[in-house]
Amino acid sequence: MPVLLALLIGAGAVAHASEPPKPAMPGFEIVRKHIDVAVQANAGYIEISNVAYKVLTEQGRDALRQFEFSYTANYQIMAIGKAYTQKPDGTQIPVARGAILYGQGSTSRPGFSDVRTITVVFSNVEVGDQVVIETYFKQNIPWFPNQFATSFNYSRLTVAHDVRVTLTAPDGFPLQIDVAGLEGGKREVAGGQIYWEWTFHNDVAQREEEGAVDEADEGPHLAIGSFPDFKAVAATYRAVMDGKANVTPEIQTLADTLTKGVSGRRAQARVLYDWVSQHIAYVSLVLGAGGFTPHEAGEVLAHKYGDCKDHVMLLDALLKAKGIDSSPVLIDTNNTYRLPSAASAFVFDHLITYIPEFKLFADSTAQFAPFGVLPTSDAGKPVILVASGEQATTPAVTANNYRMASIATVAYTADGSMKGHSAVRASGSASIGMRGTMSAIPPDGDDDYFRGFLGPGASGTLERGDVNALSDDYTFSGSYRVNDAAQFPGPAALTEALAYKPFFFTYMIGGDLPPSRSQSWVCPSLTAEETVTVELPKGTKIISVPKAGDFKAPEVRLQIGYVALSSSSLTQHVKLVLDHPGPVCSADYYNSIRPQLAKMIAALRKQIVYR
Repeated sequence: MPVLLALLIGAGAVAHASEPPKPAMPGFEIVRKHIDVAVQANAGYIEISNVAYKVLTEQGRDALRQFEFSYTANYQIMAIGKAYTQKPDGTQIPVARGAILYGQGSTSRPGFSDVRTITVVFSNVEVGDQVVIETYFKQNIPWFPNQFATSFNYSRLTVAHDVRVTLTAPDGFPLQIDVAGLEGGKREVAGGQIYWEWTFHNDVAQREEEGAVDEADEGPHLAIGSFPDFKAVAATYRAVMDGKANVTPEIQTLADTLTKGVSGRRAQARVLYDWVSQHIAYVSLVLGAGGFTPHEAGEVLAHKYGDCKDHVMLLDALLKAKGIDSSPVLIDTNNTYRLPSAASAFVFDHLITYIPEFKLFADSTAQFAPFGVLPTSDAGKPVILVASGEQATTPAVTANNYRMASIATVAYTADGSMKGHSAVRASGSASIGMRGTMSAIPPDGDDDYFRGFLGPGASGTLERGDVNALSDDYTFSGSYRVNDAAQFPGPAALTEALAYKPFFFTYMIGGDLPPSRSQSWVCPSLTAEETVTVELPKGTKIISVPKAGDFKAPEVRLQIGYVALSSSSLTQHVKLVLDHPGPVCSADYYNSIRPQLAKMIAALRKQIVYR
């Protein structure tokens, strides 16, 4: 994928993106992708891209019919050169002038944007055709003075034939290069310019692997930057943020009011965090370098909204008002778990807070995250502490700090319907997602929610609890009914999903259980358990119950047990523990334990037989 030129912290990208959306399968291949980058003395640069895609399927055709590019006015220039459809016999059908559409970036209130868009629509595209497009891009003003960075990641999911990247820069211009999976890269000097060329090809498309780490971690990639190291990146951000977290009289008054009667510095910090999390709306703000520059904390307080940078500045100021130090933290929320050796300000897409006194990371933009509990997208990540320039790693999710538990009772009647009640507790990181889920369900959406878990004929009512109470535990419950849930009299069997719970053991164990993996993957750690008491109609007799089992694989344990209460009732208990040493697992590890995972899933699918 071509360069992501300006990944603005907390605000999304404001640069061109010339990769088509990915279809569900490899619906196209790359015939040619030539990208030439020329760095200028002031660290601005020009990038010319010439790309040809071949359509292989109807899905690929649909993906390639339209491209959208974006750039930031005043800082960047973007133009379309050649754009045409090429038929198998070589006939070229140019894109009509009216099919190149120019627009203003969307403006949302209270957010704002100065993004410009160019949309190119190709006509008469069929399977077997090539779609060819040439673009011209110029970064007039570097986002950071005298600093250049760019990166290219190449997907192994798409066949690529002729891929080439060239880079030129003034001799003496400092550049660090992180490259893997590409050929070439010999440094040449001529006429006062340095020149590099890299090539890449991928002859066989690999299948997409669920949860795989991003290509930037271990796939073919090229990252280039002029920062000497990440300490310099931190220093640049410190300069950008200098003075933005000043304590105004209004901020001091608010901090004193919120912490009145609250003893203990950690308790005070939690109160301040909770207030920012619950009272400052999160919005994406993009306006030129504003994508990197936060607003002043006093302004954020007055407006009651801001992006991640603004959240961090206000929380920093509130903490400072109580004498508690903190630091902004640069982090990437994607499936990336390594920093490139070529330091760049653009490998991060988010900003959170670190409080060294408590050795605690906090993300106030994660609306439902308790103090000191990170969402999974922030957990186990390499980060840069802006205040010191140090590199650190956020705490990983573990089996102890991500817990889900459900206690349920279900009763069947002779007409085959089932009534049930489930009480659920989510703890640690799990509470964040559950609060978000419950908050997102509309007041009249309970029936639809239960049908999503229990199937057709389900209806129910949720007792959502207090989604806004940012305690470590979150509890809620639901009462539900399913018509035609079972057949009476038997003989027949109960399905594996005896009651509602907001998770699926089979999916937690193996995801989509691919036959094998070739890439490292993001492997969750968690503890999930369910206790279900089942009562069948009078006169029904349970004649077969699956054997209890204790299934083990390295870092995985599943326990299943049954207790008979009467001839027509029993209790089932299931507990799953995934306890990995880190957030990423190797393909070799998955391949070695897959047989045990398959046995666990098979055990969960065994049924209770009755007559």
